[in-house]
Amino acid sequence: MEIINDEVYKKWHETYVKCTTEKEKVESAMTKTILKLQKHDSFLDIGAGDGDLTFRLAKFFKKTAVVEPNKQVKNIFESKGIEFINGYFETVAFGKQNFDFILCSHVFWLVKREKQAGFIKKIYSHLAPNGKMAIIMVSPFGQSHDFYKKFFFGYSTTTHDILKDLHDMGISAEVVPISFNFKTKSFNDFFNICKLFTLESWLHPVNISDDKIKKEIGNVDKYTELKLKEIADFIDGNCARNGEYIMNEEIDVLVIAKE
Repeated sequence: MEIINDEVYKKWHETYVKCTTEKEKVESAMTKTILKLQKHDSFLDIGAGDGDLTFRLAKFFKKTAVVEPNKQVKNIFESKGIEFINGYFETVAFGKQNFDFILCSHVFWLVKREKQAGFIKKIYSHLAPNGKMAIIMVSPFGQSHDFYKKFFFGYSTTTHDILKDLHDMGISAEVVPISFNFKTKSFNDFFNICKLFTLESWLHPVNISDDKIKKEIGNVDKYTELKLKEIADFIDGNCARNGEYIMNEEIDVLVIAKE
């Protein structure tokens, strides 16, 4: 059963963009970091998605590249002069290529915990001298954390885990917390946004191949019907306020500099 196709995904995503200030707040935090860089030659975005944030930050650099497994967005990036590398970061060979700034936003749920330290090491190894990397994750507290913990497969890694990995490598990080929310008047719009956040994780190959998760899901149709009802109940019980629906979101930006 195809629960979500590209057209539906795009529609739900557009609804989310209209009712949140996430991109503006993240852009502001990233801009402050970028302006402190000594050089602005190259920028790499790992898991660029629709490119909205990529395009906002690319203006600061002479050259921008993205690594993105969804090849259907290739033309969008290339039409803006951005190098498109189709694949997963951990399997892409960059050779000796380095970047002044590397962004990795909401990607670690796709990386198994035992491989995350190696993932971080690879990012760090491709930072140019005096370059910086930014890892963006949902904060391990707050309303959005409670939602993801309950409904999002792969949501087990926290900021604390990544900070521990960095500490074990002898690498320090600045943690920049960012708060925002999304809200709608319509229950259906809010429900669709919540589905946008969760459905991909249920059916992503990284999770479907996990025997424990596969056993938990069982029959996809029945599982989806059950989970969607639970999401609706969560919204009614936690997000309905004064005639509208609102979810507070907390994220952490981990900024790591290479001396």
